[in-house]
Amino acid sequence: GPLPSGLASDDLAKALLATGNSTERNPFGLLVRFTESATAAEVAEVLGAVGGSLTGPSLDGVGLYLVETLRDLDAALEVLGRSPAVKWAGPDAVVSVADLPSDPRLDELWGLTGANGIDAPGAWAFSLGDPSVVVAVIDTGVDLDHPDLEANIWTNPGEIADNGIDDDGNGYVDDLHGWDFVNNDADPNDDHDHGTHVAGTIAGVANDVGVVGVAPGVRIMALKFLSASGGGYSSDAVSALSYAISNGASISNNSWGGGGSSGAMSGMLDQAAAADHLFVAAAGNNGSDNDASPTYPASYPQDIVLTVASTQIDGNRSSFSNYGELGVDVAAPGSAILSSVHGGGYATFSGTSMATPHVAGIAALVRSVAPDLTAVQVKERLVDSSTWVDALSTVSGSGGRVDAAVAVGASVASSPVVSIVEPVGSVAEGSPVTLTATAVGSDGTDLSTSVSWTDSSGVVVATGGTFDWTPQVAGVQRLRAEVTDAGLTGLDAVFIDVQEVQRSLTIVSPNGGEAFLPGDAVEIGWTSEGPVGSVDVSIERRAQVVSEFAGDDALPILDHQTLDIGLEVTDTGEVGTVELGIRLDHTYDADLQISLIHPDGTTVSLASGAGSWRNDFGEGAADCSGTLTVFADDADTAIDSGTAPFAGRFRPADALSAFTGKSGLGTWTLRIHDRWSWDQGEVYCADLSMGSEVAEVATGVDPTVGSATWVVPEGGVDGALVASVVAGGLSDRSDAWFTAIAPPTTTTTTTLPPCSTTTTSEPPESTTTTVPPESTTTSSTTTTTVPPESTTTSSTTTTT
Repeated sequence: GPLPSGLASDDLAKALLATGNSTERNPFGLLVRFTESATAAEVAEVLGAVGGSLTGPSLDGVGLYLVETLRDLDAALEVLGRSPAVKWAGPDAVVSVADLPSDPRLDELWGLTGANGIDAPGAWAFSLGDPSVVVAVIDTGVDLDHPDLEANIWTNPGEIADNGIDDDGNGYVDDLHGWDFVNNDADPNDDHDHGTHVAGTIAGVANDVGVVGVAPGVRIMALKFLSASGGGYSSDAVSALSYAISNGASISNNSWGGGGSSGAMSGMLDQAAAADHLFVAAAGNNGSDNDASPTYPASYPQDIVLTVASTQIDGNRSSFSNYGELGVDVAAPGSAILSSVHGGGYATFSGTSMATPHVAGIAALVRSVAPDLTAVQVKERLVDSSTWVDALSTVSGSGGRVDAAVAVGASVASSPVVSIVEPVGSVAEGSPVTLTATAVGSDGTDLSTSVSWTDSSGVVVATGGTFDWTPQVAGVQRLRAEVTDAGLTGLDAVFIDVQEVQRSLTIVSPNGGEAFLPGDAVEIGWTSEGPVGSVDVSIERRAQVVSEFAGDDALPILDHQTLDIGLEVTDTGEVGTVELGIRLDHTYDADLQISLIHPDGTTVSLASGAGSWRNDFGEGAADCSGTLTVFADDADTAIDSGTAPFAGRFRPADALSAFTGKSGLGTWTLRIHDRWSWDQGEVYCADLSMGSEVAEVATGVDPTVGSATWVVPEGGVDGALVASVVAGGLSDRSDAWFTAIAPPTTTTTTTLPPCSTTTTSEPPESTTTTVPPESTTTSSTTTTTVPPESTTTSSTTTTT
């Protein structure tokens, strides 16, 4: 006979996940939201058309259902989408925990107490957390009997244990500590470790046993929707969030992700916002930009979503962590975090899953001392109070790492209240804007004249309630206003999007081809536009090696293999600066490790795993005329913060300055290693250039002066030369090389008359060109060394 309703979409589907099946969606169920006006007859009609049935009551109480069908899901979605009774229909996607495999233990609870931690002890001076604040852990469950958690497990006040009755009428029988949405019972114990680890970071009990949580006085509601395999359905996530809201949890921790955007979850988050519930979510572990590639639930647009990136013990972003100045709100410790696991034990895990409970714990402390703050205000407090860190400036909107002590201290009732008046209209770099802040003490005293203003580097830029600020840099700039009264500090922060003013710096002379002599006064001229700052002028000796592999000569990048490209440099000068441009296509950039190796073996990592799932380094033509990815130490954007195809200049993973002072002579190696299977690619161009300063002409020159003079020294300067001008992040060099070589020596010998002889030792002009024999190799390296003019072509390609 027919299967009982819900057996396939619930029991069988969850059994598949429990066995580790890699399905991406519930194979027997769809999420369907019916319109408010849909009648029972209309619902029955459309369900009949897809062979579907409702598996139970509404998941959110307002029309969202899990519909079971054994028919083709895509075909059923088409039918449902055409029905006037259906407002929205979509797959019941599989989501999973957002952690990583365990790393070796680095330090005990560094995330709470370490130099780059959240300063939990500073927050505990104000509160350990109030038991009225309940944090729902929507995860794999929680070990309810763990010695570091048992005392802090939420107990449903309206339920009588094990009497088989839904005492509080909330639709769940004997739900004493939460609910298991995987097995549909009242036992949300953990069978995976993940949820217990999260819970320990939020509210591990302060009992001199094991670990302690960020907020050891609050309560944990255990909501299990992820199975022992770590996977679960978004329908159960919706149900879990609905339960949390309905049963008094003002905060939820969501260390999970996957499945894409869902109308069902988005609708549930609208309800969470209406209930003033704070939804704390992990940013994800793909090392990618959430602004460019949203991940869910972290990227839902509701204001009550607080998205968290991960930092490591040295204060930098964890390599696995997603980031985004718009799509991520804050950053917190997430690498090598020690916490509780089921069975009464402890373990060290890494992931944005581990960063998220640090933030949920701080939010719980803030709600403990300031219960009147709304969820959005709590979120803003955590963003505004973050410690600004240069290395994290593009990781999240906060530009730094959460600070529990500052956030909680600014939230206690007796702290001053500070408020910045947001500037109206656009703000351009170089143009002054007036900023105003008000500050009021707990007794009503006006403290505005005592306000201290700090910029994103922590430097005090002004004091008082009003000051004129002139931004010097484009992009999002952060300013914080603080005032301290009776030992308590209140604060507010403003994030101003400063519009870029067009600026440029261009050398106009010399621009290549000139032949100067000792004693010549060489005018180095430039033009500038916009506020470029003072100009430094120098003469550099340049060497460049360009290798092009166009068309059939393109070099293959193969799975699990290393491609070595030799670049022969014949210049014997000392290395100053090094830049490397590449153009390659690859279908999954994160597979690649790219390095540059000096002839003596010194290796610099240019990129490792950058670009996530996106394609290519450089864009346009598949040769050296295309737009290259140029690795340069003076680039504004780090390669790990960029987005493929990385067109333009990027700072490499390791500094190219490691080569400074070494001889440039010999064979350099561009090494490209493909670490994984399935995705492959081709290399089309490698462009290595290096320079060494031979003369400092002038420093700190007003850009409007437009020129500086270099006098060629007696004896001249060997090699191919270029003029260089640098001002802040702007720089330019001569378009081509020029020379400043002393002329050949002329000797005159005179004897007594009647005979006289004059001998000139100047040799005749000569040009030597060496052309290699034809070769069938697939790469070519061209080295140009001048003067005298000569061209040497060689071929070196090694694939290992």
